[in-house]
Amino acid sequence: MTDAVTRKEPDEAGLRHALHRSGELPAPPDLPRRVLGRPPFTPRRSARAGRRTGPPVRRTWAVAGAAASVAAVVLGMAVFGGTAGPNGTIDGSAGSAPPAATSAAGASGAATTPGATTTSPTTPVLLPRGEYQAWSTQTVPCAGVAPVNDAEQQLLRPGVAAASVVVCDTAEKERAGDGVWLMAGERELTAAQTTALTAALTVADVPVDPAGVCDAMAVVVPDFALILEDGRTVRPGVPGDGCHPSRDVASILAPPTDPGARATTPVEQLRSQAMVDAGCDPASTPYADPFSSGGTGSTGSRPKPPAAASVCRYSVTGDSPQTRSADLASLGSPGRKELAAALDPLLDAQVKPAPACTAAEAAFAPADTGWLTVVTPVAGEGKATSEVVLSVELGGCHRVLTGGGVSWFAPQPAVAALAALATDPVRLK
Repeated sequence: MTDAVTRKEPDEAGLRHALHRSGELPAPPDLPRRVLGRPPFTPRRSARAGRRTGPPVRRTWAVAGAAASVAAVVLGMAVFGGTAGPNGTIDGSAGSAPPAATSAAGASGAATTPGATTTSPTTPVLLPRGEYQAWSTQTVPCAGVAPVNDAEQQLLRPGVAAASVVVCDTAEKERAGDGVWLMAGERELTAAQTTALTAALTVADVPVDPAGVCDAMAVVVPDFALILEDGRTVRPGVPGDGCHPSRDVASILAPPTDPGARATTPVEQLRSQAMVDAGCDPASTPYADPFSSGGTGSTGSRPKPPAAASVCRYSVTGDSPQTRSADLASLGSPGRKELAAALDPLLDAQVKPAPACTAAEAAFAPADTGWLTVVTPVAGEGKATSEVVLSVELGGCHRVLTGGGVSWFAPQPAVAALAALATDPVRLK
């Protein structure tokens, strides 16, 4: 006796719908590039479309096989690229988009880091800042992107691919009649250097060890910007080794020749022509003044009034070491007689300071009320330079410190007379 077998044909409408959906799904990220550019599947319409007829068994199972292939593709995407969403995007990394959005830069054969992650214009490519502290300061715009403040720098995510790298070399140049300017010029790394740099930027960052011992060798990292394969331009931070920024990053970015040769675009005026003529330099950044290194109370021969000199006045803002900064506020280049009349009382001063001014901690106290510096021109190689004759504290104890380290205290009227010689305001373009 033969059992009756009931064959239930698959629902063709459901299978046809699944096949249609397969043409709208993006290819998984790990498929070859020749597959990524395939045209979307458009089902062919015929006179039979929409008619509910019983198809031959062979055709029905062919449709079922196609549906199984669709299921396999969806499963592969879940394994390799996230879960397919109803809108055709791949969920699994924030802001990811279909691989078809890959920029032409990435498809043109640009160097790609092995194991690189395909990104889109909304994919995060920088790590959260966390405890990262900037190892290098970005100073000039590069590849059209403004410099990122130290407190806002973020490291590059491992696996992010860069299509190219733009390096912005800088140099200070004196322009005839227009002072000193910070100049910049761009160059592009080779494909091999680009690959090496993206790898060096994603090594583990080693924080500063307060108890560690570091050498005094400076590691200079030029300004740079990464052009990603998805078309974005980013300026990541640089990992450190506990003492310096990454030497590998600095080595890859180092200019092959004199960086000044390519630095032809003016970025910022650093010294006006009046500052150059007077020999007055900008204040130090980070903050430093002539008195914070100590030396108050040392004895020795006091200098004589120079035949020609300029007086530079520096103002200070901020009330703590973290917020304190200084600026060159004004300057003046008096005549010889006027200069001598102001300097003689100060150089001859014999002031007995208050006890607070001779305490040990007073020797290293910052000149937070500002100070005056008298400089005299010195012949240099190709440009004017100056030498510090002495500096005078505007407030507080009115400390005086010569360029040679001799110090004493001045009366307030003598300090005021010298300050009256520095009245020309400093203006930068």
